[in-house]
Amino acid sequence: MPHIIFNGKPAEIDTRITLFDFLQKQELEPVQMIVELNGEIVACNAGEASPLLQPDDRLNVFRIVAGG
Repeated sequence: MPHIIFNGKPAEIDTRITLFDFLQKQELEPVQMIVELNGEIVACNAGEASPLLQPDDRLNVFRIVAGG
């Protein structure tokens, strides 16, 4: 099964899975995240075109935190 590097660790992916669907499977809400795919910040919102993940992609997800 193909894999990607997700937040520094190997993660198996389904063939032809989109970035949005992968994040949903991880129980992450992309709207509350900054998503970096292969070194570039990408938009990942419901209803928008989401890139297909490819084997050996590097994906980092950062939670947006507000505070004072």
